[in-house]
Order: sequence, then structure tokens, then C-alpha cells
Amino acid sequence: MKKMKTEGSGGLNLPEEKAGAAGLGDKVLRLARRSPNMIALFGAHVAMWSLVSLVLLSVVEVIGRRFFTWSTGCSEEISGYLLVSVTYMAAAYVFIKGGHLAVEMVTGRVGPRGRKDFDLFRAIVALAFCATITWYGSITTMDSFRLGIRSSGNLHAPLAFTHILVPIGMGILSLVMLAYLIGAIKSSATSEKRTAKSHSRKED
Repeated sequence: MKKMKTEGSGGLNLPEEKAGAAGLGDKVLRLARRSPNMIALFGAHVAMWSLVSLVLLSVVEVIGRRFFTWSTGCSEEISGYLLVSVTYMAAAYVFIKGGHLAVEMVTGRVGPRGRKDFDLFRAIVALAFCATITWYGSITTMDSFRLGIRSSGNLHAPLAFTHILVPIGMGILSLVMLAYLIGAIKSSATSEKRTAKSHSRKED
């Protein structure tokens, strides 16, 4: 049995993958295991290019104002949209890399077993929160599309294209957390079985 490799010290604990599987069903399962990482990586690329665009826009705005008394007139508005993209689209990848804040004050005072239980509880709460944000973010986005809400800035851009980044980013993070929970629960069950077998062998 081989586990799928993941990046980072806080990598995703995905379900185990059977070696040598070649059927259609097995290929679908493999894709389902790899999808969270692939989608999170896509979100990270979107966030990266949004950050690059934000930096370039800031440079152009500073140079224009400093040397040519010229301004785009909409840099603040676009920067806000780009910041939303960076914040939400990178969230899942940051989770895979183990970059989110952890309550070390609690985890540092419990043993390995308690730490695992606390991590599961924390992931369940986080998943519920992200799923809620995804749901209500989707409702807000649909309302923005339906009502044709636009920004009050110079661009008068449709806000739906900004609002949609929230449910997409939180949806990806929810998918990643769900995959983590599945892998963690399966890993915990496997560990308990091994412990039970070792105890039975000692008794024999």
C-alpha cells in the first residue's frame, strides 16, 4: 500500500491508493484523491498572478504620479479586487502547506493521541465554517448577477466577478479539508487496528 505524496510538512493526509490498479473505477478514485491538490494548486497560481498584477499596478501608479503627474484613476479599486483574489484563492494551498495558524497553546499540552483528536475536531469546525461561507457566498454572487450590482468606483465593474472569488476559494478549501478529514479518519482507523492486533499478539 502506497500513500500519495503531498507537499509540505503539513501536507494533506489523503486516503491510501492501491498500487497497480488499472480499471476505470480505480482511475476515477485516483483522480478523486489527486483532485484536491490539483485544484488547490490552480488556486495558488491564480493568487500568484493576482499578486504579481497588484505589484505591477502599484509600481505603475507610483511612477506615474511621481514623475508624470498621471494616475490610472482606478488603481485602488482594482487593487481591492486583486487582494480578494490573493486572499481566497490561495487559502487551500496554504492549508496544504501547513501555513494556517494553529492553537499551539492547546496542542502543546496534550499527547499524540489528544493532538490527533484535536486536529480532527479543528478540521471539522473549519470545514463547517468554510462550507457556510461557500454557501452564502454563492447566494451573494447569484444576487449580484441577477441584480447587476456594480461598483461605485470609476470602473463601475460588475461586483459579481469579485463576489464569485469568495465561494470559489472557500469551496476549494472545503474540498481540501474534506479530503484531509477522510485521510485522517482512515489513518486513525488503520492505526487503531494495528494497535489492536499488536495487543492480541502479545496476549497470545
